Amino acid sequence: MELITLNIWAGHLRERLIKFFHQYKNVDFFCLQEIYSQASAKIGPGSQYVNLDSFGELQKLLPNHRGYFDPAAKNIFGLCIFVSKEIEVEGQGKLFVYDNPKYDGKDADHSRIIQYVICKKNGKEFAIINFHGLRTSSGKDDTPERIAQSQKIKQFMSSLSMPKILCGDFNLNPDTKSFQILSENMVDHIKLNNITSTRTSYYPKTARYADYILTSPAAKVEEFKKLPEEASDHNALYVKFCIE
Repeated sequence: MELITLNIWAGHLRERLIKFFHQYKNVDFFCLQEIYSQASAKIGPGSQYVNLDSFGELQKLLPNHRGYFDPAAKNIFGLCIFVSKEIEVEGQGKLFVYDNPKYDGKDADHSRIIQYVICKKNGKEFAIINFHGLRTSSGKDDTPERIAQSQKIKQFMSSLSMPKILCGDFNLNPDTKSFQILSENMVDHIKLNNITSTRTSYYPKTARYADYILTSPAAKVEEFKKLPEEASDHNALYVKFCIE
């Protein structure tokens, strides 16, 4: 099976994204961040173009996949997972890992979730978990909120006895306690493959780590790579895996 994770930058590079998903349309799983669904207006800072229904457009581009959208903010902005219709989905849901009920839509301090699907193929169950971590103006180092966020995710993952993959835009540096909590007893494919940046040329800042794929030992990885196409200010990450 194949999986791609990508923060789509709220659909800012729309034409490049369309080309990207056409090229990789046969991948089994897409775990995506910064997704709008049927929004009437954008949220957060900045005035750049966003696609206010990127989820709907992507579902049309991926007719052989089931799409699952879960909002984290204002019921219009969050995460989505697309799963090939050839793979059985036994369960799907989300869990709040940071809650800001007073979010006014003006900055990036909205609630954060993990989104998950429980799947089965060839009689074997496994979990795919999609994550977009807290963003702060001070960078990607530890904060009490980030550590608490990681602890909640780790607690959820520990409740799953099946093989699992955690992926997404963690908004964390790899040397943080927050990241170490998440990566404990997991395989960090960014570190394993000596990846030094997950940001494209569209991202001007010096901090180059944001995106990760972590797998439990029973999810056997056959191939991992950072994809070269620039359809966002984040790189897409690709993994080919099987479940033992």
